Amino acid sequence: MKSILACSLGLLCAVVGSVAHEFWLEPARFFADKNQLVRLQIRVGENFTGESWEAGPSRITHLTAYHKKGRRDWLKELAQFDLNHLDVSFKNKGTHLVALATNSKYIELDAPAFNEYLKTDGLEHILEMRKAKGQLETRSREQYCRQAITLVQVGSKPSAVDFTATPFDLKIIPDKNPYDCKAGQNLGIEVSFQGRPLTNGLVVYWNKYKGQVTIDRARADADGKVQFRLHPGDNMISIVHMTPCETPATADWQSYWGSVTFAVKEP
Repeated sequence: MKSILACSLGLLCAVVGSVAHEFWLEPARFFADKNQLVRLQIRVGENFTGESWEAGPSRITHLTAYHKKGRRDWLKELAQFDLNHLDVSFKNKGTHLVALATNSKYIELDAPAFNEYLKTDGLEHILEMRKAKGQLETRSREQYCRQAITLVQVGSKPSAVDFTATPFDLKIIPDKNPYDCKAGQNLGIEVSFQGRPLTNGLVVYWNKYKGQVTIDRARADADGKVQFRLHPGDNMISIVHMTPCETPATADWQSYWGSVTFAVKEP
């Protein structure tokens, strides 16, 4: 798969408006010791750099840490956090999956910007729907929500991770724990929406290493599967999916933005 500098993607995203931003969880350290404080940042922006998310706790609908020995719901503790960062710790060794979801927010875009956004994020099926309805010149009315996961490894031994445990509509499911992988190995990814394979979904693999960001893109096959060769550094898998809104009086479209972040050590 062809890699390109993420700054090229940034030029495209600048055209399509503020909704076309990635959203992810970025721990200050992906590898931690037992009970060590880990600062989680909620990031939004372009080029896998972005900035702190400025929304309030009322936007968050799910904030849970999953581990093979159980889960911890942090949603009720949000009032104690500064949402620019969440300071957390983990008492059990192994791999911890931290999942955060937001409610939907309304946005409008002019027709050219919305159409370009659909092309950039692989949402041509929505473009075809707009064309069939004679809406290519119509301003968009969209609701969007975000669903982000990060993996924090505590101690040296990875543990089993259940990527299906979250209640998210849009799921990104690696075929193995990334912390069992080394740089240069392939990682299979399955994407699904409401329990069904997301055939032809555009999956993006972001890598940040020594100050440089690169991306790979791949279309999911009929089973919703792709694979990427892993690179050392900070990594993110992301996808955007859009459907007609179930409440047309509210908006025309509902989009879902999903991401999973993790790190890969140098060989």
